[in-house]
Amino acid sequence: MRKRIYFYLTLLIITPLFFSSCRSVEKLAVNKLSDMLSSDSGAGAFTRDDDPQLIADALPFALKMYEMLMDMNPDDSALKVAAGRSFVMYANGFIQTPASMLDDEHYLEQEKMLNRAQKMYLRGRNYILEGLYLEIKDGEELLAHNPDGFLKEADKDQAAALYWAAAGWLGAFSCDPFNMELGQTVQVPVAFLFRALELDDSYGSGSIHDLLLTVWASLPRSIIDNGLAVAPETAGRFASEYYGKFNVGNSEEERARFHFARAVDLSGGKNPSTYISLASSYSVKKQDYQEFEKLLNRALAIDPYEDPDSQLLVVIFQEKAQWLLDHREDFFLIDF
Repeated sequence: MRKRIYFYLTLLIITPLFFSSCRSVEKLAVNKLSDMLSSDSGAGAFTRDDDPQLIADALPFALKMYEMLMDMNPDDSALKVAAGRSFVMYANGFIQTPASMLDDEHYLEQEKMLNRAQKMYLRGRNYILEGLYLEIKDGEELLAHNPDGFLKEADKDQAAALYWAAAGWLGAFSCDPFNMELGQTVQVPVAFLFRALELDDSYGSGSIHDLLLTVWASLPRSIIDNGLAVAPETAGRFASEYYGKFNVGNSEEERARFHFARAVDLSGGKNPSTYISLASSYSVKKQDYQEFEKLLNRALAIDPYEDPDSQLLVVIFQEKAQWLLDHREDFFLIDF
């Protein structure tokens, strides 16, 4: 896979030198590389690695490559979504997560990193939205004036884009919850998530449920309710029917724990981020250290090499799980 990427990259670079009069050859190289990077197999060149530092060093080049290809291929919606997803993953795994593990003495550095993460999240979100606008007729206008109409036009093929756009949007908000401009729009990604869930409940082996766990555990209830109200015939209707179908109560915790169970079930218990999300939210809120420790140990027990496609994410989140255990005294008012 990497050899194929390097081949198309080399072809893309040398083509203008030797075929300046033959634009069709250059276009072929651009299309081939765009298709490669847009595919799940192309992304696998990064996610199948177990060295976070190597990928952290390599990804900035890849991100700029995405942007160069988008300039050459402005109507490739799949490329825009893939690029946006990569920016969101980079912001989360290599900027915001390390920032969250800095101690109080480094608060200025942490603030700088969070500002950078927010920009990366928003850049990724914007690319994904551009991709959706190419696929949904009058998408930009619909989203601005009729979110319900926009979400009605989305089908299962757009579920991944809705999820990643929501992840970038909510990730940006989490970096600065006092950002008033973002705060006025954050109900929209909530609607995106419920529509994505309706379209593809099992997407990403439970990724939508994993993010909804965080939504119910961390966002004010008013934002979630507004997200359902802004798209009553899609997100609002589906959420009401969905929770009723599974007899899930109305409280935030009941719904968060429901999504936790669904995420674990769909991932086969192989996603450490799900355990971390619950441990760092309700286990800490309720000062339940036994649950906190149990959840994080479950995250650490996952074999990162069992699923080659998720090696990198498992390694990154296991580092976060270990950090949480090592800093347990910062979260619990008990003597250890």
